[in-house]
Amino acid sequence: MGRIRLIPGGSDIQNGDISLFLLAQRAQVPVHSVLKNAIERWDDDYGPKTRFADLRRADGSFDVDRYTAALRETVDVIVIDQQPSLTLMQLNGLVAATSVIVPQTMKGFDLSTLSTYSQNIAEYLDYIEETSADAIGIGRHVVLPTIVQEANDKDVDQIVDLYQRAPELFLQVWYPRSDAVANAAEEYKSIYEYDPPRSRRASTKTFIDSANAVNDALVDVVWGSALPSRGYARDFIKARWEE
Repeated sequence: MGRIRLIPGGSDIQNGDISLFLLAQRAQVPVHSVLKNAIERWDDDYGPKTRFADLRRADGSFDVDRYTAALRETVDVIVIDQQPSLTLMQLNGLVAATSVIVPQTMKGFDLSTLSTYSQNIAEYLDYIEETSADAIGIGRHVVLPTIVQEANDKDVDQIVDLYQRAPELFLQVWYPRSDAVANAAEEYKSIYEYDPPRSRRASTKTFIDSANAVNDALVDVVWGSALPSRGYARDFIKARWEE
């Protein structure tokens, strides 16, 4: 996996809420901040140690081995994939997060559920802010349209309407509905690893183009101008919003 580290969930995750409650009691911290505190402790102990000057040898050449080792000193970003519910585990993830990305279909019932979910989260966070010093939501929080039926004007019109109402909240890129993803999953591969038959190459490429645009947009959400854009999101938006 190169520079990617994975911590997969398993059957024991169903005991997560109980474990968090017991950990909070033992550490005498609010139950909603257990994960946030753990990440902060890890960051304090395993922050980057190599300086830019350390990457140059005495003769001025670039030390590739030192650079490669430095990449493993810490992590650049932590992605926490959560289920769409509001338990102690999900609340810990929200409090620990710098940015929250909400994948969302454009169907009316699902959007109604998102509204209810958001209101419940807001009530919890208001209470937390009143009762503790935890800083919540210091980054951008966005909704990512997903499983969008581009051939159906209703889905696209819904995205346009929502973006016009809240441009700071809804992204202009999306994952389209595609059989290519299911086909890749059947072979236990990501869409980037999947080698489709000739009849499915066009749909696979279309989805990859959209995935690249989404990746670009999410990098911008997390890092802003700190990383240069590859242009995929810009091209996606130009093709669909400016024509």
